[in-house]
Amino acid sequence: MKEAPARGFRVRPALAGDLPEAMELAGEAEARYLAALQGGADLHLVAEQSDRLLGMGLARILVPSSMSDERAAEVSNVYVRPDARGLGVGRALVSALARWSRERGARRLVVKTYTQNEEALRFWEALSFRPRYVQMTALTEDLAGREPG
Repeated sequence: MKEAPARGFRVRPALAGDLPEAMELAGEAEARYLAALQGGADLHLVAEQSDRLLGMGLARILVPSSMSDERAAEVSNVYVRPDARGLGVGRALVSALARWSRERGARRLVVKTYTQNEEALRFWEALSFRPRYVQMTALTEDLAGREPG
C-alpha cells in the first residue's frame, strides 16, 4: 500500500514498533492489531506527523450479513487524538481503508458505533455512512432468568 501524504501528516500501514503508541490511543484491540501486522484479511493503518501517531484505523474483510454473501470491510478502532481532530486525519484514514478494501473486492464499508457516541455518529454521517439495519442487544442474565430449583 502506498503511503499517502496529506496536510503535513501521512497515512501508512502500522508497523510492530507502532504497537505501544497504538495501545495508548485505543488499547482494547491488541489481538486485532497483532493480526493485522500479519497481513491477510486485516489492515491496521496509522496517521503520523513528525514520528507521532495522530490516529489509526483498522479494516477487516468479511461477510457481515447473514442475509447476503456480499463481501464488505468492517472498519473499526478509528481514533484520532483530540488535538488532531478537524485536520482531516480521520477522513484520510477511512479513505485509505476504503481503497484497500476495494482492491480486495469489498463494495461496502461497514462500521459499528454506540448510539450514544454523537461525535462519532456525526463523523461517520459526514463521510456518507447511513444506517442500514439496527442491531439490538440484551444481557443474557436479563433474559435467561434463574434455573428452576
